[in-house]
Amino acid sequence: MNVHNPSFTPAEPAPEKRPLGGSARLRRISRNPLMILLGIVLAGAGIAVVVSYIQSKPVTLNIAVGPRQSEDLRLVHNLAQYFARERGPLRLKVVQQDNAQQSAEALDTGAVDLAVVRRDVAMPKMGQVVAIHRRNVAVLIVPATDAPAASASAKTASKSAAKKKGSAAKSAKAPTPPTGAKPVEKIEDLSGRTVAIVGQSSANVAMLHTILGQYGVPPEKVATIQFSTEDLTTKLRAAKFDALLAVGPIGSKITAEAVTALARGKEQPTFLEIGSSEAIEQQNPVYESTEIPAGSFGGSRPAEAIETIGVSHYIVARRSLDDTVAGNFTKWLFDAKQAQGSEFPAFTKIESPDTAKAATLAVHPGTLAYLEGEQKSFFERYSEALYWGLMLISFCGSGAAWLASRTSPAANDRHDLENLIMIVKRARSAAAEELELISLEIDDIIERAIRLIEAGDIDQNLLSALTLAAEQARRAVAERRAALAPAPAARKRRDSKAPLTI
Repeated sequence: MNVHNPSFTPAEPAPEKRPLGGSARLRRISRNPLMILLGIVLAGAGIAVVVSYIQSKPVTLNIAVGPRQSEDLRLVHNLAQYFARERGPLRLKVVQQDNAQQSAEALDTGAVDLAVVRRDVAMPKMGQVVAIHRRNVAVLIVPATDAPAASASAKTASKSAAKKKGSAAKSAKAPTPPTGAKPVEKIEDLSGRTVAIVGQSSANVAMLHTILGQYGVPPEKVATIQFSTEDLTTKLRAAKFDALLAVGPIGSKITAEAVTALARGKEQPTFLEIGSSEAIEQQNPVYESTEIPAGSFGGSRPAEAIETIGVSHYIVARRSLDDTVAGNFTKWLFDAKQAQGSEFPAFTKIESPDTAKAATLAVHPGTLAYLEGEQKSFFERYSEALYWGLMLISFCGSGAAWLASRTSPAANDRHDLENLIMIVKRARSAAAEELELISLEIDDIIERAIRLIEAGDIDQNLLSALTLAAEQARRAVAERRAALAPAPAARKRRDSKAPLTI
């Protein structure tokens, strides 16, 4: 049996609670110190992760090197391949130049980050040393002749005279001079002769002139012929000259080829000693006093150690290159030396630079930190920045929270609470007409509180305080109204005295 009650209406379902908006969440978080602290920590961790990610990305460095088909260019190409194959933090982009002079200029103009340069050609003003690429030595050689060997007494007399002058020619067998010409036994004998030079570099010609000038030989009295390194043996055997200058590292294949080309059967070429190498170094710091060890070019070539001068090739970096990047490059360069040395002997010639404070050439700070074991870790480098960053974030976060709390709709909550407390005091002494205005004020405050509850922008503790204060205010108004109302007996007397109106 259905019973229909016309006065009964079903209750409406409670409205679903709307999710909090972004501004509401922000205001709620701004009133919670723990949430603020958590936000600061997460922000700091995010910054650290971003910086770490940026640091972990490979950095591409441009390196200038030349000329074509040079040992420097081959080594740099192998180094670039090693960096890419090992997936290190660096990549190399080879910028080929025509000579070492152009490489130095490219570094000075900022076109590249690194360059391979030769000390006696040009050292970039904006560069600092990362490593010694190789040390070259000057090899002065007198070709052997096809004539019969000289008598033993002639050889002995020649060696004795040379030793007295301190610049003797050392060889397994001294060549016999051609008919009508004095044999070249020392550097002074090169006056009026022709000297062949291996390589097209003008720096080798300048080196020869420096050597001749040290021994009082006017450079203009010595003719020079320069040969490229391609098909060198054929060119040297076909040409006529009295001596040859080759500049290259100890054990250089090119120099060894030149020495072999100047031999005539069993007759070996003569190596001229540069006995004044230390004096040349003092007068020209771009050169170094050094020696060629015995047997450097196979067999007894030379038979004894030969004093000579040398010049170094350097790998240099821009002064402005980041210290960490320069240190990483130095590390990976020497790692490549160990890993590639057996396959590419040129890597074995790489050396660390002179790190003494009195060194002639400045070493890049990043390289110096790596060589002295003072490289900083990621947190050591950025700990101070992270600390101050967190402090700044904390300060900004606190300021933003304070500003949000002052500008949000819920900022009037405490002001409304204070008003309700004051209303309680006012209601106890208010006149009848004022009570109506006070009631309206209470209604307005309650309406605002209801809207904040709906938006989720009010703190529960504050809501409880507002509720209690509103009840007290309404009670105070009611009590005041009751106090101002006339007593029943008095009201009856007033009513009986009132005239009857129709």
